[in-house]
Amino acid sequence: MTRIRLIMLSFFAVLALSAVASASASAEACDLHTTGEEWEVCAKTAAGVELEWGSPGPGKMTQDNTAVNSTLKGEVGGFEAKLKGTFNKLNLTIEDSNKSKGTIEFKNITVESPKKCIVAEPIIAEFTDTIVGATPVELVTGSKPGETFAEIEFKDKGTEVCPVKNTTFKVTGKQECSFDANILTYLEHHEVKCLFAGSKLVLGGKPAKFEEIFTEVEPESEEVEAWKLFQS
Repeated sequence: MTRIRLIMLSFFAVLALSAVASASASAEACDLHTTGEEWEVCAKTAAGVELEWGSPGPGKMTQDNTAVNSTLKGEVGGFEAKLKGTFNKLNLTIEDSNKSKGTIEFKNITVESPKKCIVAEPIIAEFTDTIVGATPVELVTGSKPGETFAEIEFKDKGTEVCPVKNTTFKVTGKQECSFDANILTYLEHHEVKCLFAGSKLVLGGKPAKFEEIFTEVEPESEEVEAWKLFQS
């Protein structure tokens, strides 16, 4: 066997050992590193392998159930605003375990006020988030300039004249969301609650509040059967 072939075989052997060591470290981190200060997302495959979701490469999260109720309340152009939606689709990319970015697509929106209005659909909200606090809380921030989540355009409802027609209002700021009581336990789905009390939002320059419960949130991978949070 030539010397160069021996060198190449040795090189690949080192790579293989490094991969095994890396996988073992990830599994250990999910089980044993529970007294740290940083929250991480841990996923378990059907084969029982535990992975730090988002490390080393990005991990994607989505939701099975898109039939959910969302409410946005605030003020636009001097009129009370209240929008309700019955569909959304969450797409989340975890880039560094506890740090992520994503979009939420809102559709089937009813404008309860101002009267005689509809909005342009879909509304696409863009955001970044981190998991913080002694009890894990998801801090969601608009990712467009000025912490903007989305822009909402109001239109006439049929032949009825909307008082803020053809006007676009920005939704900016931050939203705190909480996890279900089982978030430290491996489950296929977990629930994320974003309530009015956690809103630090602005709609059209005025304070606003948002509420929605995201159900059946899961890693977007056929190989992963469960996920949880842990402290590293």
